[in-house]
Amino acid sequence: MTALAFLLLLSGEGADDARVAVDRYAACMVQKNGYRVRPLLDQPLGDRREGERWLDVLKTKCIDKSTVGTKYEDGAEMRFRPTVIRGAIFEALLKKDYAAAPKQDSFEEVAAITYAAQADQPSSREAAYAVTMDIGECTVRKAPALSYALLESGVATKGEMVATKALLPIIGACTQAGITLEFSLSIIRGMIAEPMYRLTKAKLGAVDN
Repeated sequence: MTALAFLLLLSGEGADDARVAVDRYAACMVQKNGYRVRPLLDQPLGDRREGERWLDVLKTKCIDKSTVGTKYEDGAEMRFRPTVIRGAIFEALLKKDYAAAPKQDSFEEVAAITYAAQADQPSSREAAYAVTMDIGECTVRKAPALSYALLESGVATKGEMVATKALLPIIGACTQAGITLEFSLSIIRGMIAEPMYRLTKAKLGAVDN
């Protein structure tokens, strides 16, 4: 997919408020329920009990006006695509666990990360997740500074769009010929956040929480 195709896909309007809400919700979840969230992130995507495990954890009291904004009433229900909330949680974990750590200019010495997914069909979301993570890890390794810039930008801001556009050529170079995937801003952010967190953890060690 060309950079132009990426840009066309990213130019839609609409979901900014929801994206900001998901970002705040994920940060709240990590803060209040991190000890329960962390083990879930290491379970294979697509595990038959994945849904019920996540539903239980998502019940944490993070949906109120102070965390997700004034457009959401207290007690409202939020529904997420698993890969979107997963990416937002990894970004929140990165900011919580490694906020004081220096930015890494290379992950060359870190072995390739395994992203566990149970994919029965090549077109399944689990298969798409595995491909997306491979592209994301390649991007982080090739351009750590640009990857940090994206994760440091505010969700649904001009800075985010600038940082995303800067990464598009790298993402394109990391995508194998013949692979077609749809990348929203949230998906791109998540595909950078998870590899960045896992690579940082592998290089610097786990943080005691």
